[in-house]
Amino acid sequence: MIVRMKKVILLCTTGSRDGTLDSLRELGVLHLVPVQPPAGEDLDRARERVFRVRHALDVLPKHPRAAPSGRAAEAVVKEVWDLLHQRREEEAALDLLDHERKRIEPFGSFDPEALRRLRDHNVTVRLYSVPRRQHVAIPEGAVKVVIREDKTTSCFALIGRGDVKLDVPEFRLPELSLDEIERRIDRKRESLAAIARGFGAFAGDRPVVERLAAEVDEQAQFLEARAGMGAARPVVYLSGFCPAGRVDSLRAAAARNHWGLVIGEPAPGERVPTLIRNPKWVRPIRVVFDMIGVTPGYDEIDVSASFLLFLSLFFAMIVGDAGYGVLFLAMTLWARRKFRSAPPQPFTLLKILSVSTIAWGVLTGNYFGIVNVP
Repeated sequence: MIVRMKKVILLCTTGSRDGTLDSLRELGVLHLVPVQPPAGEDLDRARERVFRVRHALDVLPKHPRAAPSGRAAEAVVKEVWDLLHQRREEEAALDLLDHERKRIEPFGSFDPEALRRLRDHNVTVRLYSVPRRQHVAIPEGAVKVVIREDKTTSCFALIGRGDVKLDVPEFRLPELSLDEIERRIDRKRESLAAIARGFGAFAGDRPVVERLAAEVDEQAQFLEARAGMGAARPVVYLSGFCPAGRVDSLRAAAARNHWGLVIGEPAPGERVPTLIRNPKWVRPIRVVFDMIGVTPGYDEIDVSASFLLFLSLFFAMIVGDAGYGVLFLAMTLWARRKFRSAPPQPFTLLKILSVSTIAWGVLTGNYFGIVNVP
């Protein structure tokens, strides 16, 4: 069910602002809404730090049994970011080399510097790539040497003395030969593999980096809440929403900390956060809603319980076999034991669907496709 919310405005002195935010964080009953757009250099730095730590955490491999490096979390993040920069540079260089390899591959492997030296001896070698059916007039005294030809394209060299050329776009000579480009591509791939091993060396440090990520997230949220408060010196104030059942806790905290409170109902059309609290047996259906990205609005109806009931019924009717229901249940129990650290809700939902299938199959007398109607 959707929990009813109260609109709250909380006032405190400028000097007690940080203490107020700490107390509210510990209390955990208020969903803050910025009075003004949060901004500031400290907040920008905190957000940048969150991005760096989160990005570092994303690239660390997940190996639960990997040994930690013993380095501090900040040092691990710095090392990971250095590796990320190296990987970005190596990947960019590899893309350029790969593009150049594909460009000159039709002409085979040759030394472009040798062609440039021939020009010093009045011998010109120019490369061209033209549509196969296109007619080109070869200058007198020059020779056309076809290098590769397929159904659509003709790649050839024009060789002659002096400044001979064709009236079609010339193929740009590469800086490196095809063999040298392929050697450099191999070295870049080896470098990327070494960087991947570098990430793997910090796989055991995921727990400390996860703790650091939680800390920097919390710090950024604190600074965002602080920067979003309104001010009318010597008073600062904030706005938010509190579950109706927790208003008494907020009032008690206000009395202890000498805060001013204004509590009322949300205005019509105001964007109110949705807090859903369902009985334990209904909570597994949240997996489906999260998967399809559906959350009811504050003024809408929560259909979690009815959706779970009808989903279980329709699933049971579609499968309609008690034997398969037993197989589903056995597989679910095995998977739960296999993946103990996984969230329990998906397995609970699968158990509900399996039991529903077994019950429907028993009622209809259907076991592994064999109908046994009394």
